[in-house]
Amino acid sequence: MRPRYQTFNPNLLPADVAPLTITARALDHTALALLPEQAFVAEADSLRRLLTNEVLAQAMQATPPEVRARMTQELLPALRARRDALPAVARRYFEVLQQAAVVTGTDAPERFELLAEGPGRLQLRVFARSPTRPDSLLGEQHYDVRRTTRLSVYGLGGKDEFNLRGRLAPGFAVHLYGGAGRNVFLQEDILVPNADGISVYPGPDDLVQVGHTVRVLPAPAVAAPGTAAEWLGSQYRLRLGNRVESRGE
Repeated sequence: MRPRYQTFNPNLLPADVAPLTITARALDHTALALLPEQAFVAEADSLRRLLTNEVLAQAMQATPPEVRARMTQELLPALRARRDALPAVARRYFEVLQQAAVVTGTDAPERFELLAEGPGRLQLRVFARSPTRPDSLLGEQHYDVRRTTRLSVYGLGGKDEFNLRGRLAPGFAVHLYGGAGRNVFLQEDILVPNADGISVYPGPDDLVQVGHTVRVLPAPAVAAPGTAAEWLGSQYRLRLGNRVESRGE
């Protein structure tokens, strides 16, 4: 086993967050992609305040009487130190998820809106679409070249719409995958040149109206997930109908 899985000491370092969370990364990309940094830190700070010294000391009373004194002496200082580190660790995990960011839609119609925020910055907003009422905001996220190297957006099922607004110059790669359904890729002003690095992957029936600086590419050699079921099957070992699909197989 690797050393990081064998030790429990007071040193819960932000640098250790990425390797310790690799197993859950796919799930967290799916569930936490649109949460702001403040939410990560607020939840960690709430947990830190709940785990008072008294609560931690009481927890040690559940250890076997024969080793309670020694375990309290060795573990209690580590528990206190690791509790105090939670906000910094949560902030670091937000940064980890932002490095190669992944945002997924659903099999319902959605609108993915990419807005320029100046050089090196990009905002993504995701809306639920409805033919009978105005689009409703599901969430948003801000990306910065100082911590993001790649952003991949998967529309999955449904008739999705991808809107490019402003002169996009994020400084990192942006990949937009339409998925199943008849999707639309629209640039608000096709005469406005975007910086290099923005690529769209439409299906054969999709509508694409973007400027010449946006790369329109065929589907990748390894097909991108087109539905929510395919996304889950590509990330986790799940049985889909009569097939078993697993990540990396």
